[in-house]
Amino acid sequence: MRLKILLATALTCSVLGFAPALADEPPGGAPAQTGTWQPPSAPSAGDPDEVICKVQHKTGSRVQTEKVCMTRRDWEVQAKSASDAVSEQQRRGAPQSVH
Repeated sequence: MRLKILLATALTCSVLGFAPALADEPPGGAPAQTGTWQPPSAPSAGDPDEVICKVQHKTGSRVQTEKVCMTRRDWEVQAKSASDAVSEQQRRGAPQSVH
């Protein structure tokens, strides 16, 4: 039971970490013209060791942000990890609650 809670918490945190990046896209579907933002599905191009900084909203706040800098390779690993976690949760289905 604790493992399920831990996995659900980790999944939620990783998904929420990517939500602000998705929110930067205007309603028309075109990416925002700010900073080095790239759509999550964009094919990787350039130096994998290039440092890319993104501004992310802190969890639980609509105002506070933090600047997160990682290499292109690290961003790709984090995105794949979050995608794999979501896919695994969808494959397993929703956990059954015990009454």
